[in-house]
Amino acid sequence: MFDPNGSSSRLLRLLSLTGVLVVAVACENGAKSVAPTSVSSLTAAASVASAGQGKIDICHRTQGSQEFMLLSVAASAAAGHMAHGDGRVGDPMPGAPGTTFGADCTASVAPTVIYSNFGPGMTFDTDPTHGWGINGFIGPGIGQQAIAQRFTPAATATFASAQLALTLLSGPGSIVIFLQADSNGSPGAVIEQISVSGLPGVPTVLTATSVQFPELQAGTAYWLTVAAGAPGVLAGWSWNSIGDMTTPTNYAVTQGGSPSGPWGENPSPVARAVFQINGT
Repeated sequence: MFDPNGSSSRLLRLLSLTGVLVVAVACENGAKSVAPTSVSSLTAAASVASAGQGKIDICHRTQGSQEFMLLSVAASAAAGHMAHGDGRVGDPMPGAPGTTFGADCTASVAPTVIYSNFGPGMTFDTDPTHGWGINGFIGPGIGQQAIAQRFTPAATATFASAQLALTLLSGPGSIVIFLQADSNGSPGAVIEQISVSGLPGVPTVLTATSVQFPELQAGTAYWLTVAAGAPGVLAGWSWNSIGDMTTPTNYAVTQGGSPSGPWGENPSPVARAVFQINGT
């Protein structure tokens, strides 16, 4: 772990998991530089457990009608349902432009996009090994990695939801999403915490719906953080496909596994994880 107080002049630590590099952390004079774990680095570890286990709630079209019902299906079957017009809460409702699936699978007025690095049509890098690793406790001495992305809303709006492309490599299909204020260029106070369960075994856009509806101010920086929701989680947050790259000010990583950090920045430009912020 890096020293948050900068008391050591330099600490370089390499941790391995089944022979695969997990993370390198360096600290020098209090400046934290972190090489975060990508999904490809976790794939070998994930092979010891079955990915995509568990259930996912979807809005399923009832036979012979235009109505939808909330249905729990196996994670491995979710892609097939989506291909036939089903969706998850927060997804666009087929045949009803300008609406999304509400919490009860009825039509809800679609929110306004106030930030997004998705490509056209919510596209992103769908290679399951292309993304940032999100992991809980998986062994002694292995950091519990959480990833944070900075964004600035294009307009003042009430936070409605965040959409992210996520996949489960192994373990419990549970992650926690934090909306955080900015604190001197790093993730700060938690504004809202949203739990998401039922992660699928393939990269899929999931929606984290707000229940507190805080107001986000145009031109003000905020952070979206993803952390493991339980010990043993190995998940991936997919990369964007539009060339949005990390800088020292728009990306942060912690091996502490929580929104409190301590936070470090990535030492070199790499693809940022994909996400969208919706408001009303």
